[in-house]
Amino acid sequence: QKIWDVLGWFLAIGLLSSLHGRFGEPEAQLRWATEAHQRAQAGFGAQRPHPTLTVTERRYAEALLAAGRPADALPLLTRALQDRRTLDAADTPRVLQATRVLADTLGRVGRLDAGLRLMREAVALQGRLAPQDGTQRAAVAGQLIELLTRARRVDEALALDAAIAASTPSRSLADEVRHARLLALSGQTEAAATAAEAADRRAGDGQPALRAQARLAAALNARLQRRPAQALAWAQQVLADPAFAGFDAALQAAAHTEAGIAALDLGDATVAEPTLQQARALYERAQVEPGVGRADTLVGLARLHLQAGDAAQAAALLQPLLQAWEATHPRSDWQGQALHWASRASAQAGQSAQARAQGAAAAALLRASRLPALKQLAAASP
Repeated sequence: QKIWDVLGWFLAIGLLSSLHGRFGEPEAQLRWATEAHQRAQAGFGAQRPHPTLTVTERRYAEALLAAGRPADALPLLTRALQDRRTLDAADTPRVLQATRVLADTLGRVGRLDAGLRLMREAVALQGRLAPQDGTQRAAVAGQLIELLTRARRVDEALALDAAIAASTPSRSLADEVRHARLLALSGQTEAAATAAEAADRRAGDGQPALRAQARLAAALNARLQRRPAQALAWAQQVLADPAFAGFDAALQAAAHTEAGIAALDLGDATVAEPTLQQARALYERAQVEPGVGRADTLVGLARLHLQAGDAAQAAALLQPLLQAWEATHPRSDWQGQALHWASRASAQAGQSAQARAQGAAAAALLRASRLPALKQLAAASP
């Protein structure tokens, strides 16, 4: 009877935490989930893997994610997947779900290479578990497309997106927004503009966060086509949105990044510098690691340091980005962009041989780009 009383308590407090999450109350959700986690650790920690501990840790991780703390959730989600694999001792829907959540969270913090590897495993696992379930297949594939988009692996993402769209009767607004961003990243500027504006209208006042993402897709499209004034106008619409303060930190950071880079491209460093520094602070709050997830901010700040004659600071910002591109999307034009600005930093520091080598490597990658904003850097590489 005592055991059932304890398990019933965990069930009740877990449901209470989940209810707060369902009603959009992340602070209360986290408070109850934290208490449950602490008690579960005390009661079942020595018995790992234990089903009650695994469920409680998963709910605690969900509460941390809802509170905008994905990096804090990662150790819990990693253990949850390990324990679930041990407890189930086979491929099960619960293992699939744990794999999806961990892969998505790795992407949220910017560890895209690890997130992509794990999400590909999830896609394969879903195919083995439920090959006829088109709805679930589309959901898992959609998560992979999202990670591919963040990694700017555009051709692969577009091919998978087209395959899913062909087998799915309707596309969600989030799918439309992501598709607009993919079109922008692929250089299909007219299609990207049309898709972003359609998603903007569809979102309306009822879905302000998705409307903001659609407008940022339009800003990205304009920026990559070397239309900085237009990019700035789109970004400013997002910054001026009455709902902006309620957006998550990563979305706010993306808006500041687009506005800051547009101002930099327009030659206004006095506006660009504080705007990009604000983006950097917001990405820190969102627990996004320096790398591909913050690529545009890092490049923008490195450019400002180069303008100020501080090559060492520029190189320090670019080094983790170069490593991340090598792991996530090597030999891409985006790696070429980072190499271009790294070559400028080397040249400014008097490292002529390194600057020439980096510049030559950058130019080779940038010349093949479909994006005017990147292609034009090829001729300027040292």
